[in-house]
Amino acid sequence: MKAPITEKIGNVLWVHLGGRTFTYEPELRERRGGKKAGVAGDVTAPMPGKINKVSVAVGDQVKAGQLLLVMEAMKMEYTLKSPADGKITAIGFKTGDQVVLGAVLVHVAPNEAK
Repeated sequence: MKAPITEKIGNVLWVHLGGRTFTYEPELRERRGGKKAGVAGDVTAPMPGKINKVSVAVGDQVKAGQLLLVMEAMKMEYTLKSPADGKITAIGFKTGDQVVLGAVLVHVAPNEAK
């Protein structure tokens, strides 16, 4: 068996082994305490792949957990969701584009305080 391929992106460890992908994300203190852990910012490609669907446009308001895009990698589909409430200020790719690991796909700017 081949040695696993590992990548760490942010706080998430991705392990590719035997044609399968596993992730490990340590529990954050904010999550344990019930506070909102999501922070607006860049949504990046978790691995190299192809963008299959973009569900938002620049200027759209999004909620935490809302679907932003779908990508395909290693014959599997991955749904990437908004990390927090905010506004889409940039989209780095379009449907059909190939992306590399860690590429910035979408930027979610935090909503301005009222």
